[in-house]
Amino acid sequence: GWQPTERGQFWDDALTLAYQDDACRSTFQTMLRWETRLGPTYDSLHALIVTLETTNAEDVDTFCVIGMLAGLAINPKVCQLEITPQQTVSNDNAQWLTQTGVKNERPFFDAGLDGTGQVVAVS
Repeated sequence: GWQPTERGQFWDDALTLAYQDDACRSTFQTMLRWETRLGPTYDSLHALIVTLETTNAEDVDTFCVIGMLAGLAINPKVCQLEITPQQTVSNDNAQWLTQTGVKNERPFFDAGLDGTGQVVAVS
């Protein structure tokens, strides 16, 4: 018989879990941070920003958020949904990338050149 694609199965699993009673209550109460940005008038909402704390997130939490996004997407008052990756600082990688391009090789730092006391202007 018919077999769903891997992507189709993913969505089926996500939505089945997300719409079970109380399956997502913990995710929504403890792992999501909600922020609103107001529009040009006092009663208009410009953006609702939802952040999932991914440190201890499990598949169930991801499925809950996917289900919430699917529910929001079908609302006719919603113009756009956007998923943006969480930004991280990678200074430890930038050091060797700019000095040699070889992981963990930092000849300038090894020679004592670490920028201490220097002023740099970039435009």
